[in-house]
Amino acid sequence: MSDRLEFSSAPASSTREPQDVDPESTAPVAGREGVTFRDADAHASTDTSDVESPESAHVDDALDDAQDDERDDVSEDEGWSSAPLPVPSSLPEGAVLSDRRPRRHDRGRLTSARSKARKAAVELLYEAEQRGMNAGTLLEERLARPTTQTPLRDYTVACVKGVVDHWAEIDETLETYSRGWRLSRMPAVDRAILRVGTWEILHNDDVPGGVAVSEAVVIAQVLSTDDSPSFVNGLLSRVVEVAG
Repeated sequence: MSDRLEFSSAPASSTREPQDVDPESTAPVAGREGVTFRDADAHASTDTSDVESPESAHVDDALDDAQDDERDDVSEDEGWSSAPLPVPSSLPEGAVLSDRRPRRHDRGRLTSARSKARKAAVELLYEAEQRGMNAGTLLEERLARPTTQTPLRDYTVACVKGVVDHWAEIDETLETYSRGWRLSRMPAVDRAILRVGTWEILHNDDVPGGVAVSEAVVIAQVLSTDDSPSFVNGLLSRVVEVAG
């Protein structure tokens, strides 16, 4: 479907949005104004042929999880073109970043179960911030009424709970290695992506650091600005290097 739902992601407390980030450095350069939150899976205005019912979502989730749970490395997925992403000047040993962008018809679409779960976690964290809610409270509300929306995957719940449980540590880590970029100056979508990625790097031993970075970059391509993937890439790669 071509319809998209757009939200402004600028946090209420921010006086201005951050500017563009050089892919080789997180020092700001001129030109970045505002951010668009785009959710290709959100509701369409007329065509409902692709909308999942909660019942079918349960079945699809079970199939997806069984087939894709072990396939976290998005660089192995089919349907990617060869245009390179900007990468930091150096990467930690063992970090493997996705170096291919989705083809145009795949933009806005994440195929593996884990990828979809991460994206849903980012969306929930973003929504909680926009509504001025604690993310844990919003998660509890969603879990208490699962039939009103597409049910949350187990890994979505794990990501959100992990971020909430380690919120202070995650934010301190991001502030420390963002080289002068305060979290409050970053787009709200980028903050959510970075928090999920940092939790995976620091606290989920099942996910290699390079995979966590690659997945975060892909989500930034789908949900945030054109400049966000390189910024997310550089910052999370430093977190991997320090954590390793």
